[in-house]
Amino acid sequence: MSLPEAGTLPITVNNRYALVAFRGGQSRTEFILPPDSEKTKLYLEEADRTGRFDPIYSENEAERPWFVGFGGLPDQAVNDEFRDLWMTAVKQEMERAEKSPYRRFHQPVVYKAVRDHDYREMIIRDAFR
Repeated sequence: MSLPEAGTLPITVNNRYALVAFRGGQSRTEFILPPDSEKTKLYLEEADRTGRFDPIYSENEAERPWFVGFGGLPDQAVNDEFRDLWMTAVKQEMERAEKSPYRRFHQPVVYKAVRDHDYREMIIRDAFR
């Protein structure tokens, strides 16, 4: 996990964006969603930007996850069902990944915040104090 110098905040898993905030400095958020869920279709219709990721590791069309983007705050679309779909897609990517080819660029503090629940909670508490 790395922190870019531009205004975009991307989080990648297995060479795919799992979550992107502020792309191009705009108030927008983009998410990965699973390829094979009927529930995904509802959010494809609600998003203002959609697409399929390019195939990697010999994936066929049906295995390629979706990405969806929402301008402004995505508070309407991001409900519990959406969060479950998003986490399903992230977990599927993590299961396919062996290691990041970009690990040498990872920021240790970001990596620790993602992997260590207690550390992440401490950072969130401090940030919103």
